[in-house]
Amino acid sequence: MPSPRKFMPHESILFVTTRTEEGLPFVQSLILNFLLWGILARARSLFEVRICHFLFMSNHLHLLLMVRSPEDLPDFMRYIKTESSHAVNKLLGRKKKTIWEEDYDAPQLLTPTKVLHYIKYLYLNPVRARLVDSIEAYPGVSSWRLFKNDLTVTYHPRVPRSLIRELPLPALSINEQRRIVSSWECLELKMNKLVLEPWAWVERFPGIDVAEAKQRLLNDITKLEARYRRERKRKRQNVVGPTTLRRQSMLKEHTPETRKPRVLVFCENPELKKQYLKLYRELCKKSSEVYERWKLGDFTPRIPPGMFAPSLPVYCSRLWL
Repeated sequence: MPSPRKFMPHESILFVTTRTEEGLPFVQSLILNFLLWGILARARSLFEVRICHFLFMSNHLHLLLMVRSPEDLPDFMRYIKTESSHAVNKLLGRKKKTIWEEDYDAPQLLTPTKVLHYIKYLYLNPVRARLVDSIEAYPGVSSWRLFKNDLTVTYHPRVPRSLIRELPLPALSINEQRRIVSSWECLELKMNKLVLEPWAWVERFPGIDVAEAKQRLLNDITKLEARYRRERKRKRQNVVGPTTLRRQSMLKEHTPETRKPRVLVFCENPELKKQYLKLYRELCKKSSEVYERWKLGDFTPRIPPGMFAPSLPVYCSRLWL
């Protein structure tokens, strides 16, 4: 079984992050934006995962999710990573090159304070990385404009793999990007419904005033953007800017930072966090006991809800039955 084991109770609030192995392949071009919106919408239509907020950076993806059925999350993430990998490889004329790291981080958020903190963290990613001056100017795929304008449903076409062609160059002019996207828009592609539920997590914390919380979020993001702006000015640093971001090469090299240990939960309340970790350890122990029973051939016990079952043991003797 993996260590640390994933634990996702029903209706858990997760801050999911997945990263590329190397490079910055997911540039904010019109081409990749078109493909990623379609992939995300299709994933949402296939799996019971409630998407609250999301943002694609060039080398990682952040999602704040509320998961009805934990079993759907691995398939949801696998679909996004598989389809986006195929898209990048097709555009670059490559075969079977690994794009994403194998796993993903999915710590739970136990309090509204932490949820609000990570919503701000997600949207400030491009500003913090000195890509743009404000999230408003970010040309990549994110839920920012949907969230800000209270848009909860949009429709996006998914481009089949067979229609994705190798690009003449890994970096194209914006006019050339428009030409390729226009060729896809002329086709009769199946539209997929993308449902955004930015306040689904409030169901876990009754009494929160959504209008007040949203205004506080917007104000805090504006203030933090101003702080980053002052820091850049003091250090004489510039942002990359939306036009340059759109025209960047998909083959740009980038060495990822050293991975930090995975975190199971984010919670500023020590007692609540202690209770959660105690429950987690108990469930891990029970899961291990169940697995030992499985190895003896007794499959009657079940893995506790929210814990993920390992692969079933293989018995060579079964080959002779």
